[in-house]
Amino acid sequence: IITQYMKKIAVIGLGQFGQTLAETLTQQGAEVLVIDKNEKLIEDFKDKVALAVVADATEEEVLLAQAVQDFDAVVVAIGDDNFLVTVLITTLLKKIGVNKVIARGIRSSDSQIEEKILELVGADRIVLPSVETAKRLAQEVLTTDILNYIPICEGYSVVKIEAPDIFFNKSIKDLQIRDKYHLNLIGIERDDEINYLLRSSDKIEPGDQLIILGKEEEVEKFSKNNEENNR
Repeated sequence: IITQYMKKIAVIGLGQFGQTLAETLTQQGAEVLVIDKNEKLIEDFKDKVALAVVADATEEEVLLAQAVQDFDAVVVAIGDDNFLVTVLITTLLKKIGVNKVIARGIRSSDSQIEEKILELVGADRIVLPSVETAKRLAQEVLTTDILNYIPICEGYSVVKIEAPDIFFNKSIKDLQIRDKYHLNLIGIERDDEINYLLRSSDKIEPGDQLIILGKEEEVEKFSKNNEENNR
């Protein structure tokens, strides 16, 4: 029997971006911890997530007390006017061993410099804030094998995903991806080059990244099956 793994995600900062992200993650089945210094925000939000904590995330002891180093990912969703706080929290998270830290970038004329600073202190991913970005990020965080996720119209997405082990050395014709998985393979990335002119005889090799178009529920199902097979 395979028990479905509930991903643990921490969101630090409960602005609009953080709230949208935390709610979307919870709706999609994640165990979500939120941390914010604002007691009223936490009080209003506590029933929407697994755990809501009033605390100062710039204190290393606070992060350790919540054991965020054991979470699948931590998102630093602090607002634009607190960039140095974002840098400090990101640094602390990497120091205590958080595997994946996603930092909210800021919209400014110096955004490229600020993104570089976040990269230097260890941010694994930097995202610009918006409601749609928060929803898209939730999908990405929960589906670990997905490298890029782009919604193209309601209910459909194009994703780039690592080729499953069971696909290796098999031809596109033999895999029957459309019939078996209800997805369309539209490209293969190999050695940083993308081939969109696929032939049925082309074979999938280890390290290939598949570019797939399909319904979001089919994409999610495909990724989860792949994750379970690789455990």
